[in-house]
Amino acid sequence: MSRIRVLAAAAGAVAALATVAGIAIAPAASAAPAKSTMLVLTVTEGEVASTADRMATLTCNPTGGSHPMAAQVCSALTVVQGAPQMLDADGAIMCTRIYQPVTATMFGIANGRFVDYQHTFGNACEMRAATGSLFQI
Repeated sequence: MSRIRVLAAAAGAVAALATVAGIAIAPAASAAPAKSTMLVLTVTEGEVASTADRMATLTCNPTGGSHPMAAQVCSALTVVQGAPQMLDADGAIMCTRIYQPVTATMFGIANGRFVDYQHTFGNACEMRAATGSLFQI
């Protein structure tokens, strides 16, 4: 599956979450009373975000979705204003230098802003060290 199909599926999932939650997705220029988060997170074995091996949804304000650590992830994303690359890396985690790439994606609305994030990590341990529980799905 191409990246475009994955993003299209993710966009559909975000729209469905918004509909179920009764939240209207408005352009960024309009002021929203609460900054909502509606995301689709994927992890794919390999260097290309094709067919996701794991996928989860995440909503914040209110907290929900299929992510197993939704409350913890919502708190972390609030601190970094929805920017996963700004999460504090955990220097205490020791990872091997075995190259077994994983590609993580995050697509949707985070803290009221559109997010389309993709990063390939050297292995799952490096992903966990850099992003904490965000992609522990």
